[in-house]
Amino acid sequence: MNLRPEAIRPLEMREVGEKELYLEWQDGHRSLFAFPYLRRKCRCAACVDEWTGQGRLLPEMVSETVRPLKTSPVGNYGIRF
Repeated sequence: MNLRPEAIRPLEMREVGEKELYLEWQDGHRSLFAFPYLRRKCRCAACVDEWTGQGRLLPEMVSETVRPLKTSPVGNYGIRF
């Protein structure tokens, strides 16, 4: 699958209530993600060992009430929380 960078860039990003993040992409796709789900899926170097790929974050330790203090786009498709 060969995705063009412009097809994966979000056009709109906003919090929906206190529990979800809404994204609208340049290709027309719309996504709604719960904050605990996003936290558990984080692939940053603090959450996943960059050498082994082993997860460092224990999913069961993520509260169902977790939410970001702030969100902002990073690069073509990343999101900083």
